[in-house]
Amino acid sequence: MPDRAPRTGIGPFSAMLSAGLFSVLALWTVDLGVGGEARPVHALASLFFLVAVVVPAVLLAALFLRVVLGRENPYAVLAERVVALARMLVRGGPEGGFRLLLTGIGLAVWFSASAVASFLVCRYIAQEVVQAKFQAILSVAATAGAFVLFLPAFLFISGLGGLGASCAARIPVLRLSWSRRVFPVLLGIGLAAAAGGWFLWQFREAVRLSPWQTPAAILATLLVGFSAGGVLAIWLDRPRVAWVFAVAFLSLAVLASAGAILLPQRDTHARQFFQRTLGTRLAWKVMVKLLDRDRDGYMHAFAGGDCAPDDRDISPAALDIPGNGIDEDCDGADVVRATLKRGRWDYPLPGPLGDKRLPVFLITDDALAARRVGFMGYKRDITPNIDELSRECVSFDKAFSQGPSTRLSFGATFTGLFDTQVKLGESLKVPHPLLAENHTLAEAFQQAGYETVAVVPNAYFTSRWKGLLQGFDKVDTSGARTRARQGPKIHNAKQVTDAALTHVRRKRTKPLFLWVHYYDNHPPFAQPEDSTLFGTSRSDMYDAEVESVDRNMKPLLEAIRQANKKDGYILVFSSDHGSTFDKKHAKHTHGYDLQTSTVHVPLLICSRYIKPRRIQETPVSLIDLFPTLANLVALPVEAQFEGTSLVPLLLGQGEWPDRYVFHQFYLKEKIDQGTEPLLGVAVRNGRYNYLWDRREDLYSLYDWVEDPNERTNLIEERPAIARKMDSVLKTWLMKVYHKRKAGGPAPQDEEGGSYDDPSLQY
Repeated sequence: MPDRAPRTGIGPFSAMLSAGLFSVLALWTVDLGVGGEARPVHALASLFFLVAVVVPAVLLAALFLRVVLGRENPYAVLAERVVALARMLVRGGPEGGFRLLLTGIGLAVWFSASAVASFLVCRYIAQEVVQAKFQAILSVAATAGAFVLFLPAFLFISGLGGLGASCAARIPVLRLSWSRRVFPVLLGIGLAAAAGGWFLWQFREAVRLSPWQTPAAILATLLVGFSAGGVLAIWLDRPRVAWVFAVAFLSLAVLASAGAILLPQRDTHARQFFQRTLGTRLAWKVMVKLLDRDRDGYMHAFAGGDCAPDDRDISPAALDIPGNGIDEDCDGADVVRATLKRGRWDYPLPGPLGDKRLPVFLITDDALAARRVGFMGYKRDITPNIDELSRECVSFDKAFSQGPSTRLSFGATFTGLFDTQVKLGESLKVPHPLLAENHTLAEAFQQAGYETVAVVPNAYFTSRWKGLLQGFDKVDTSGARTRARQGPKIHNAKQVTDAALTHVRRKRTKPLFLWVHYYDNHPPFAQPEDSTLFGTSRSDMYDAEVESVDRNMKPLLEAIRQANKKDGYILVFSSDHGSTFDKKHAKHTHGYDLQTSTVHVPLLICSRYIKPRRIQETPVSLIDLFPTLANLVALPVEAQFEGTSLVPLLLGQGEWPDRYVFHQFYLKEKIDQGTEPLLGVAVRNGRYNYLWDRREDLYSLYDWVEDPNERTNLIEERPAIARKMDSVLKTWLMKVYHKRKAGGPAPQDEEGGSYDDPSLQY
């Protein structure tokens, strides 16, 4: 019988091309599922990015395999390797099986121990080291060091194989069990799985917060693509089928290209879709690198948004100077100037508020969300003592922190400035220290003759965050020492209260300013021993921790009332930021965006000289606390505030429903990493929250009153509101974060005053 004529198809090339195509289709399917509601043009454009980036990458990978393996079709070589491995596993006697078993156990021990050690060290490096390049260098070194450190364990265990094999050969049961190597291999896999499961369980909270989902999803889809492509390559090894496949592929590429070209220059919905998906997000970044001519981080084509592709000072991330006739931020129009009025902290006070230096107590509970407090409408009864306190106070329904995390909030609260204005020192780890030239709330009390005391729950607020406590005569860390002795996640609200009680009850000749901070309901979450078991979810454990703080706070509130019942006092209760457990924040409950749920906090201001009332319509900021307290007790003020005194609201002189409150997401360490530090900004009024994600040039408008989880972006449905709030946001941003061009003048307002003029403060 004559030899069969060889096929003349384009087998190797079609194998590579089919792998690329199926990888693209797999990633695209995931993208459409993750992206939610996508317009057809956006879906086609995303397919274009994947085709343009993934297919060449797969072809290059296949070419690399061909060169390394020395064969035309890398799939055939890989298949041979898999078959050879399978044959090895099902053949051989007990001696070889025992050696293989011990080798597998050794590998499991080596890998598990090394992985745990490197994970712990790398997590510490990520928390302590600011600069990305140093993080990478130290992490690689730590990982390599961990695997070298535990290598002797693997060598020792696998070296026992010879001794164990001779013993196993004399035991009938072992001879029968290990007559084929597949049994010890399965046992080794089971041990490795057990070790991996133990690791995941022990560090489940940290693993959950680690960014492993995206690379895992991409890896899985690429494996699907390669597998499907390999199977299809066998079928495609026919001339006609291969050419039909090639024509179909080219047609798909042309259609996807048309979708990308049809995108407008700047399309917010397209950008949101691209940034929310997995494969397209990576492909988009590659395209930006290739097509960004002026290296400002944006490309001109495919909805990239760069209206001046050869001028790096004009891009979607640039600050638009109001009224200069230039569209610096490429949104299609120059920003219209808005008027920002100066805040005040010198409102007249009725006696005895204006006549006495009353003791002042500031109590804060870290990460306490407004929506989890009873007097703010939460149905689960976890804050009975805070709710009782609210009946004695002025409560604010619409109070917000400046930023979404502790270090992005307290610095602003204690200085009355936004984070871009707070003077921060250099540091290799976060948070950056507050420099002595900042004028803090505690220093103002100190200069007014107060004794200033801070009771803090852990070392984050002392040795870790230098400068935050400047102006405090005494810092009580007894609760922090208890926490350090017992472990990383300890509920020490009782110890913090006990420490605070000693200062409240102590007799003194000077008025007291006392700051007490609780930390129990900050992540990671755990069930307190003395609290109600609501469930095992993170949200349930958070509620249990809030309940524990509320209960342990009760003796402090009673002691403050008792110790100051003669002359009275001023008490402020709040938090530094919110927490949320919705789908958008499934990984991080706070700290990474400026949505309402992460910055909405409870706020109570209490005194017998202030009639209890509820402020329902006026948005206020924690930046307002410094000027408010300065107004209430006539503190000396050495610097300008960005906030305003809330005294008119406290005295019932009407609300300010049209007031604007601003937020910043500012990370100074980004400067050391060579990137933009102001990642996001937002402005809100009593109903709307307008956000600008400056990392991705994404704008959002939410009706946060009707849509508290902010799921529906109204940026296109309500353009007039968006334009007005954009004008306010950009005018404010020029004031607090203006970057002047070399030799350029400061922007001017309509009356000719500089934006640095205090008359334009609010």
